[in-house]
Amino acid sequence: MPSTIRDAVIITRKLGFQYLRVDSICIIQDNDPDWNQEAANMANIYANSALTISASDSNDSSGGCFRKRIHQSTSPVQLSLRLPRYYRARNAGCNSLFALSSHANSPRKTGRVDSRAWTLQEQILSSRVLHFSEGAIHWECRTLSASESDPTGASHIYHQVSSSYVEYRKIKQSIAKRPCKFDQTSKEALYLQWQQVVKRYTPSVTTKPTDRVTALLGIVKRFEIFLQDETVGGIWKGAYCLRSLLWKAKQGDGGAKFDNQPIHNYPSWSWASLSGPIEYPYYERFEDTTSSSWEVSNLSFDANTNQSHNRIAGNISRNGTLRLFCHLDIQKCHNSLMNPLISHLTKLTKEEFENTPRDKLLEELLVVEGFKDVVSEDEEIWCLVIARIPWAPPPKFGYPAFIGGRPPSIVCLCLSSVDTKQSVFRRVGLCEMWDQEIFWAGAQKDMRVTIV
Repeated sequence: MPSTIRDAVIITRKLGFQYLRVDSICIIQDNDPDWNQEAANMANIYANSALTISASDSNDSSGGCFRKRIHQSTSPVQLSLRLPRYYRARNAGCNSLFALSSHANSPRKTGRVDSRAWTLQEQILSSRVLHFSEGAIHWECRTLSASESDPTGASHIYHQVSSSYVEYRKIKQSIAKRPCKFDQTSKEALYLQWQQVVKRYTPSVTTKPTDRVTALLGIVKRFEIFLQDETVGGIWKGAYCLRSLLWKAKQGDGGAKFDNQPIHNYPSWSWASLSGPIEYPYYERFEDTTSSSWEVSNLSFDANTNQSHNRIAGNISRNGTLRLFCHLDIQKCHNSLMNPLISHLTKLTKEEFENTPRDKLLEELLVVEGFKDVVSEDEEIWCLVIARIPWAPPPKFGYPAFIGGRPPSIVCLCLSSVDTKQSVFRRVGLCEMWDQEIFWAGAQKDMRVTIV
């Protein structure tokens, strides 16, 4: 028996539990029907478990759970003090104080378990997680993160800084409520948490690229219950559809691109079609849904998937405004610097400026910012309008980027043509453009567009 499983048996017995589930044993290996069925049921398994054991310091099943610990830092001394009533009232459930080591507020060291895609739903869906880490045991639940060094969690670093564990706890608390208690405001807040989950999840590693959605399926099913909606390939089909389409491939330090290899089991409109990390650049811009105008027109899904969602085929169709740009590098033509007088054109040499046609210069000035998801050999970019952001007044404090307020802009999906006659396209990026007459003058309105 592998060391990690053997240690998990010991832990289970010591804690007084009768049953232990080990995925590698309970799921028939190399059996697709059984694997698909169990993968779709992971939400119920984690959510209904009493405790999840995490071998946080192990690279594989042979690494084991137990590690040597420094006795001084894992043995806090309980103080015989009578706590004031006001302290007990402010710190519910805290009936004693401990003298802690100077290492007591050290965070749990991240390990390979934190970089694996499958473990994220363990952290979020489980009501309790017991981490066997280097140097100490840590535990988390919906209300507390603590350790052997700091059993009350009062001085724990998770309470002092904004961390992923604080975000997980908020999500745990949200999805632990009854769905009937969720009003529209609560749903909006939960959807924003969903975007944070996707942002945190996508840099993680999967053994198989086709598990891109499957490893998140447990969390997906919980969010579907509370948002009363359905997802396909990580994209919502109902009220949050347009917002969920506004993702982009994340850039590294210095603007370097991550290695985003296409995954052909998923359509281009899904973030699961790329292997690298993704993010939502307009996360805060669309937090207030009343400040933007969504271009909604006969949106329809025609997508099919299997039980484990590791293969999706289909398209999204909608009526919308489509604008063709020839020889326009959307990722190069940024015009969103703090000083609006400094634009993309200042980077051009005198010769480049003189040899560039006026119409092309005007088109390049339209781009506020642009993001390419994949390298496309097609020099033609079709921009499909998704939302319009109205004029925003200048801030009350600080130096305004725009003296008269931020001009209105347009958020578009960047598409590459697959079949122009049938208006079939694939997604290649995302961009924001200034809402100016030159954009609408060359646009085709009320076009039926299909994205595959």
